[in-house]
Amino acid sequence: DMPLPARLDTLTQDTASIGDLSWWELYNDTTLQQLIHRALTYNKDLKIASARMNELAALKRIDFENMFPQATASLNGNRETTNYGGDNFDADPELSLTASISWELDLWGNLRWARDHSTAGFLASVENCRAVKMGLVAQVAQSNLLAVGIQCDIEMAETSAYVTDCTNGHGTRPGTQDFPERKRNRTLDR
Repeated sequence: DMPLPARLDTLTQDTASIGDLSWWELYNDTTLQQLIHRALTYNKDLKIASARMNELAALKRIDFENMFPQATASLNGNRETTNYGGDNFDADPELSLTASISWELDLWGNLRWARDHSTAGFLASVENCRAVKMGLVAQVAQSNLLAVGIQCDIEMAETSAYVTDCTNGHGTRPGTQDFPERKRNRTLDR
């Protein structure tokens, strides 16, 4: 028998996930971090996604501002002089001030719908930008892991070839004391 609690508390669930970690916390290799940083800085797809996100953020602000009253004012000035012959100049200044206040009532919900639509578009662009960034980090990490694996395979093959050369055909390896020295000398001879 396994003792089970009388009540399961749903409020104390562990919500920690690897998805909540930042990429620099997940990958602690400095070379990989530099590669990822460079890829995030210069990737054109990520720049396009960021620009689209900024564009939709501006459209969202415009649609939100349309819900409020709008006031406009303008001041115009004009000065004309007339001369109907002679030395008598007649100045005719004109000044005008116009102001207007307007507020579109949202009787049918058109403004609310436009605001909600632009908010949804902005949130979708944020998630798209995050997905592009996550995919880029994953691609760089995968490529780096593949390159490191190939490098390890090459080193192992070189070590294996060196050990085969050093067995003198008898199947025995020379003493381990001089093995690193021979490998270093062989590397220097190349």
